[in-house]
Amino acid sequence: MTSDPSIPAHLTLALGEEVVHVSPWSKGGVVAQVLLLALPLAGLSLLLIAKGGEVLGVGIVFGVLAAITYTLAYLSWQKRLAVVTTRNVLFIAGLSKTVRAIPLEQISQVTVAPGLVTVRTGSILNTLLLRVTDAEVLAEKIEQARQVRT
Repeated sequence: MTSDPSIPAHLTLALGEEVVHVSPWSKGGVVAQVLLLALPLAGLSLLLIAKGGEVLGVGIVFGVLAAITYTLAYLSWQKRLAVVTTRNVLFIAGLSKTVRAIPLEQISQVTVAPGLVTVRTGSILNTLLLRVTDAEVLAEKIEQARQVRT
C-alpha cells in the first residue's frame, strides 16, 4: 500500500509496486450528462414552477432530479484518476471506484495531443483516450515506467 494521499485507500498495490505518477482524467461524460439531462430537467422544472398551480409539485420534483443528476455527474468526474506504477497503469473511475489495470508490458503505444493521451494495447479496439490537463507529463511517466520495466 502506498502512502500517497491522492491514491484511494481501497487500492492495494502488489509487493514492490510503487506509484510513479497520479493524474486526474476525464472521458467527457460530465458535459454530456449536464447538457443532455441536468439542464433540460432544470429548464422544465423552472417552467413548471413558474406556471404554478397543479404542476408546481412536478416542477419541484424535476428540479430535485436535475440537482441530483448534476451532483452525481460532478462527483463521478472528480473521482477519476490515472495512476502510473512501476508495473501497471491503473485507471480508477467514478463513485464505484472501478479499477482497470493495464500491465506496462501490454502497452504498445502512447501518443499525446494537447490535453489528450492515447494508450493502445494492441489493436485499435484496445485503445483508451484520456482527457488530462498534464497530458505530456502523464505520457512521459508512462513511457519512463515502460522503459524501466523492459
